[in-house]
Amino acid sequence: MTALDTLKTWYDRIWMQGDLDAIDELFTPDTEARGMMDFAVGPEDFKALVPAFLAHVALEEIRYDKVVEMGDWVWATMSAHATARATETPVHVTGQIMVRIQDGRILEAYNQFDFLTLFEQLGYLPPPKPWPCACQAKAWACRGGLDRPPHRVWHQNTHGGVAHPPPRETKVEGAHPSRLT
Repeated sequence: MTALDTLKTWYDRIWMQGDLDAIDELFTPDTEARGMMDFAVGPEDFKALVPAFLAHVALEEIRYDKVVEMGDWVWATMSAHATARATETPVHVTGQIMVRIQDGRILEAYNQFDFLTLFEQLGYLPPPKPWPCACQAKAWACRGGLDRPPHRVWHQNTHGGVAHPPPRETKVEGAHPSRLT
């Protein structure tokens, strides 16, 4: 079995089928996966993590978009397609993993997955706040006011000279104008 075959077996049996016994077959007792969070995840941690994750999504497909194998190492960019259990809406997450495999078992694992986007799709994060200008320019462009040069120049270069209306004035009784921003 190649390193890629072992990696595919890990994701198929554990993540797609929910076979927690496969964790002990494919991980050594000392193996730790790093990169998912600020700490390492060992075999016992996966036995809690997998059911918790699968309670929120029903995985439908895991794709190995790009793969590099070198000796006992395999690196893959991946995409997982699933359905959110609470809403029955499709969700998609991408990531990459690098593992070292020996005798059909994972000895080292390093990965990064875009959990922020996944949590947004699942509705677990607050909705994004609207930008202060209609064109959704970066906040630094608007910080000096809509009619100030950085923003105006940015608009002329990206929107064909279309300008924003002049900024609204904010008046606060008793406040000194220099303290208003």
